Amino acid sequence: MTAFLHNNRASGILAHITSLPSPYGIGDIGPASVVFMDYLADCAQKFWQILPIGPTSLIFDSSPYMSTSAFAGSPLLISPELLFEKRLISKSILQTGRGFSPYKVNFEAVTSYKLNLLQRAFNTFTSYNSSKDAHYQTFLEENEWLEDYALFMALKNAHGSQAWFDWPRELATRKKSHLEKARKKFKTEIEYYRFEQFIFHSQWRELKRQAKARDIKIFGDIPIYIGLDSADVWSHQNLFELNPTSLRPRRVSGVPPDYFSKTGQRWGNPLYRWSSRDTDIRDGLLAWWTKRLKT
Repeated sequence: MTAFLHNNRASGILAHITSLPSPYGIGDIGPASVVFMDYLADCAQKFWQILPIGPTSLIFDSSPYMSTSAFAGSPLLISPELLFEKRLISKSILQTGRGFSPYKVNFEAVTSYKLNLLQRAFNTFTSYNSSKDAHYQTFLEENEWLEDYALFMALKNAHGSQAWFDWPRELATRKKSHLEKARKKFKTEIEYYRFEQFIFHSQWRELKRQAKARDIKIFGDIPIYIGLDSADVWSHQNLFELNPTSLRPRRVSGVPPDYFSKTGQRWGNPLYRWSSRDTDIRDGLLAWWTKRLKT
């Protein structure tokens, strides 16, 4: 890849996946993306630049820069057509997604549709005892971030989408005994989020294979900061500048006044504890970032 960038002149297009045409209300990583890559190849384009692909929240206007995870993929980008091809949903269920506007994404409506679709796919998956599938088990073993993410999402739903620092103190501060009780209580919900990510990453892997076959390089986007209300901050609180009492940030990210904003911008993300003298914290941050870049 480095040699290609240094020795060849090429061009590409920036277009986030959600903006691609689709009868299901939002662009996804299935046929919609493959058709777009065919278009790029026909136009002799070599690069496709996209925005972050992590899970988004309606609370933050579905911004890809305020994700609930640095590692998980957005369920909104999962292709309904590929779910149908895998026989996880019926044709009649697939067709219930028709009728969305072809011009603008209604994130609230799309979120409701996709999550209902994925729940039905999950029910099919579990009814066939597919959780014993070797590919699924390998996915669970190779992605250690998944357990904290699945538990985080299950707890978030159980608490009406409240931010983690507003949960009962024992859960917010990750008391071991309370986490164990939660894992037992929300066992099915946790399994659903494992399945959701398995499907996303399976489809994402296939998309990258399709890109390689067309000699298209996909340029991703990794935000330098992570959202406060994320599985990463909740599960690695010692790596961020948080008030130990309120569990909220001591300081937050942003930019000073510039050409684009006379007053500057307050992003609100917690800062990393890079300046800590504790080598365990610095090593922990380095390990977290290394895993993030590899993912």
